[in-house]
Amino acid sequence: MRRLRMENVDIEDIDPPKMAILSLKFAPTDINIGDTDWVCGHCDEILLRWASDRANESVVFRCPHCFRFSRFRQVQ
Repeated sequence: MRRLRMENVDIEDIDPPKMAILSLKFAPTDINIGDTDWVCGHCDEILLRWASDRANESVVFRCPHCFRFSRFRQVQ
């Protein structure tokens, strides 16, 4: 299982017409479509488990642990 850290996003950098905010109530959320765990860019809480590494950068997640925002980053 790979573990990838999400990119930090400041609230003022979120562009609502281009980005969807997903506020998680519980973490981790099991996706079951891949082999990657994505962790919050601020506190390292696992947000998504068993997710794909081909993620959409236009989705911003609000961490239920630290309440800050993160998004997927490009994996090389």
